[in-house]
Amino acid sequence: MKAIIISILLVVPAVLSAGEPKKEKPPVAEAIKAIKQCTSWDAEDTDPTPERSKQIEKGSARDCAKAQKAATKALKAHPDDPALAWAVLELNDAGYYSLSSTDENRLCIASLTLFEQQYAKSHARDSQFNCRCPMQAKKLYSRPAKKS
Repeated sequence: MKAIIISILLVVPAVLSAGEPKKEKPPVAEAIKAIKQCTSWDAEDTDPTPERSKQIEKGSARDCAKAQKAATKALKAHPDDPALAWAVLELNDAGYYSLSSTDENRLCIASLTLFEQQYAKSHARDSQFNCRCPMQAKKLYSRPAKKS
């Protein structure tokens, strides 16, 4: 009788918790959010007071360390995700991530689909894509835009 009660006490909570939705965000969304938070500190282009400069420095150090970890984890799980690839390129350009030229090229290729879709809709060239990924931009913008 004790064995049955103990089994019920162990099995029922496990079965009930298995049906609960997971509260974790997917690693890609989490990494992109962390990267945006990190790079948002660089957007403060006003002439800050010394106190605000310290706040920016502390916030940047905290948020960018989180972004680096999240980006590394997400890239391992989803190396070809276009939005993640572009976000990591932004993080690299901001100086908070270190990519080899091979990795940078691979991320440019992965992010290409974002800009193909944009170019097909608007026929407008993205200057940031042009600067970060000149080889892929040259290939994309040298051909006529596809009608969507």
